[in-house]
Amino acid sequence: MKKASRKLKKISMLSPLFLVAITIFISFGVFMKTLFMKETYVTVELLVSGGEWWWDTSHPPYWLGDPIVIGGAEYTIQGKKQVELIDVQRFNEGNRKTIYLKARLLATKNNLTKKYRYKQTPLEIGATLLLAPNNVQLYANIIGIQGVSLERKEIKRTVNLKMYGVYPWQADAISVGDQMVSSENKIWATVLTKEVTNAEKIILNSPNPLVPGQNVVVNTTDPLRRDVTLKAEITTTLARNSEVFAYYLPVKIGDILIINLPKIIISPYIVSIN
Repeated sequence: MKKASRKLKKISMLSPLFLVAITIFISFGVFMKTLFMKETYVTVELLVSGGEWWWDTSHPPYWLGDPIVIGGAEYTIQGKKQVELIDVQRFNEGNRKTIYLKARLLATKNNLTKKYRYKQTPLEIGATLLLAPNNVQLYANIIGIQGVSLERKEIKRTVNLKMYGVYPWQADAISVGDQMVSSENKIWATVLTKEVTNAEKIILNSPNPLVPGQNVVVNTTDPLRRDVTLKAEITTTLARNSEVFAYYLPVKIGDILIINLPKIIISPYIVSIN
């Protein structure tokens, strides 16, 4: 009994010391966090993805993109703005949308490493963030960070485009003056000229009418299909040496653009760039 009482006395004497040690440790942790970690707002550029691992493109469905508007926000438990959308550009692609966002994020900066974290996720170009502005859950990839990547510039380009072997009704759906307009009423492409011809058709190993037994390659046309040549003015964005259309499509000769016109979505090849 005496031994047990002595142990209890020792424990009772150590308990206050233990509590003091824990308090000092927590206080030191809070001090270090205050000294080296600081909350601040960081402006980032984002391209919204569908969040579907089996889907090999980056566009969310239209019903997810429609509620996203400039000024949309997400708040912390304390009522501070955690996300604020300062620019939104949305492009229709069938039942999907390409969505570009510029947002202010409440991030934590580590003064030692000079790096930022958002909801425990490092803010790095290429990282995927989970946002919920206006109670809409979005998966978004970081494509630009304030102070890390150069400011994106907009450039006007005149491009010659070519569509091969389309149906006549597809060619008829394109008109000079048609424009691709984002959901925020910003013009991104305008059709300047249009030329339609019967589609080129190559017949291989056709019998040579002049030399019996010899075959030739014959170039002819297909009256049931059309080739469409367009000249268009487009707006591109440039960051360093990467020039893209709709924030993700490369603008190079031979590449394909996806242009949402009033009556049809077209996917022409780039033939030349001015």
